[in-house]
Amino acid sequence: MIKNKFYFERIITQVLKRAFTLALILCLSFTPLKADSADYLDGLMQYIPADSEFLILGDIAAANEWALAYSSFTEDDILDDVYGRLFENSGIDPVKDIHFLAGFVSLNESYDGGAGAVVVRLDFEKKKFLESLIYERGKLDFPPAKKNELSHMELYDFPLLGEEGELEVWIGFPDKKHLVIGNLEGFELINNLIEKGQGQLTSESPIYEFANLKENYFLSAAIMLNENLFSSDMVEFLADNPIVGALQGIEAIQLTIGFEEESMHLVLNGLRESELENAQLAGMLNGFKGMMMMAAMEAPELAEYMDMINIDYSSDAVTLRVILPEEIFVIEEE
Repeated sequence: MIKNKFYFERIITQVLKRAFTLALILCLSFTPLKADSADYLDGLMQYIPADSEFLILGDIAAANEWALAYSSFTEDDILDDVYGRLFENSGIDPVKDIHFLAGFVSLNESYDGGAGAVVVRLDFEKKKFLESLIYERGKLDFPPAKKNELSHMELYDFPLLGEEGELEVWIGFPDKKHLVIGNLEGFELINNLIEKGQGQLTSESPIYEFANLKENYFLSAAIMLNENLFSSDMVEFLADNPIVGALQGIEAIQLTIGFEEESMHLVLNGLRESELENAQLAGMLNGFKGMMMMAAMEAPELAEYMDMINIDYSSDAVTLRVILPEEIFVIEEE
């Protein structure tokens, strides 16, 4: 149905470019989490299952605020470089109307292949947004969208790849302020949360504690390393791998991105309650870093970047921190 066999690949490339640019803007945000952002997050949590294996949080409003704070960035730059024509004619201003997002993946055995979705807090008109989305899809010659209903949600199936069922992306509207994008299993899980009124993410949920956005940090993610994450074959492989064996006992992996002391920090934590094992893993990682530094002796630029990586440990975590000076990202006017 798609005339050019490389057309979809070009679309994916453009999406990835825009996603990378948006991620970069998120990384560079440095305004503390504001009261309204906290309210947005509270509203999102009702649609996120507490037992998710993966959780990501992003303060989009703060990211846009950062970008516009630099004189070389304009609102048009953000629209052109990040969002492109995605929201053209939808009535949504991506800079002013998109506030916060939370994404999850749940590997609950009740959902074959896993349930996942991204919930976005935004100001929009549902009818106008749908009309615009359906119109833009029509230009790509994709199969038509199909309306569906769950007991607590209106949703639409948007097949991709030109053949229905090959890849389905569902879009739904749990209320007037939230948009959900995910697979059908993700929507069924959200619908069950609404119906039962329990099982939602709270500030007491373990994964929320790991992924919680801290002051000056605007992108945060956590993966819970429980039995749902690994097949029996993978468990056997890991048991026979001495390098991976050093990771045994890690309860979760946490990634946070933000600013501290005029530098951007990318912080990766392996959370485990064993200071001895954490010290051993940190030693192994520092050994790898040392070997990389030796290999980079003839490439000073690479050595400089390797020097930005710090590896440390504590009684409850192994921490890999990449510290990038703020001037790397400041875009000066010509």
